[in-house]
Amino acid sequence: MKTAFLRDEMTSNRSRAFTLFRCASRKAIGSLGISGARLSRQTLDAVGSLVAIAVERARAVEQLSQTEAERQGERLKSALLDSVTHDFRTPLTSMKAAVTSLLASGKGCSARS
Repeated sequence: MKTAFLRDEMTSNRSRAFTLFRCASRKAIGSLGISGARLSRQTLDAVGSLVAIAVERARAVEQLSQTEAERQGERLKSALLDSVTHDFRTPLTSMKAAVTSLLASGKGCSARS
């Protein structure tokens, strides 16, 4: 199987056949050994194509899951940051309002000579 993959060609002998399975770009992504009844080249190509489709689909599902996990992580970070900034903004807003009120009433601190 390794030789079939490295040479990028299908090989066979009396007891088993090795076929490559390829992704959509026609690049070999693996090899498959089949033993038992002798199968035609077309059948081996069809089996290899089905295996390649299954492998590509599994990779796509895995990539989609990873992308969704990253998206949820970003959402969680954003929510956490919003919460922390809210905890800081509320007391600062209260202090600013109190200082503004003191300054407006003229009771604020004045510089003494």
